[in-house]
Amino acid sequence: AMDLNLAWERVQNEVNQLRRGQSEVEQDLELAQKKERDNQMDLNHLRNDLNQIRTTLEICELDKLKTQEIAEGHEARVTVLREALEQGIPKEEAARLLTRDFAEELKLAQQKAKANEDVAAARKKALEDLQGEVERLRSKMLPLSEVETAEGQNSRRLEGAETAAGKGGRGTGGENEGEKAAAAAAAAAAA
Repeated sequence: AMDLNLAWERVQNEVNQLRRGQSEVEQDLELAQKKERDNQMDLNHLRNDLNQIRTTLEICELDKLKTQEIAEGHEARVTVLREALEQGIPKEEAARLLTRDFAEELKLAQQKAKANEDVAAARKKALEDLQGEVERLRSKMLPLSEVETAEGQNSRRLEGAETAAGKGGRGTGGENEGEKAAAAAAAAAAA
């Protein structure tokens, strides 16, 4: 009977230790889940920023293409006017046509194209930085699966110990069942 009482106390101590361990793992899991939610929110914000940057880059690319088309159109006009000069249009009239707004428009179009290229380059760098940040956040979320695995193992050990304690502590079947419960508890502790 004394051995049975000692075995029962050991089983109870082990169950209590497992419960404390489970409580700690559950707290760790809650913290990890909170971190994961925070990381998900950060990731969603970064994705939104990334989409906005992509949209801006697409707009810049379209503006660049339009500007290039305008510049090519002005160059074509200049070429036509040069050819007209070669065919004998008076120099004064050709000079007046050439110095008209075309040269200024061409210069403005080139400046706008350069500015768009600079914006596109800055946005591309920001996009690369955001992609790096997304990867960093993803790597932070991986340890959560380790916490969940540890909690599952502790839960299985606790259930085994509680099952063993439940069979041995009720006094329903005599000493053989108590001894079996102690043996099961010892086996659960070894696992």
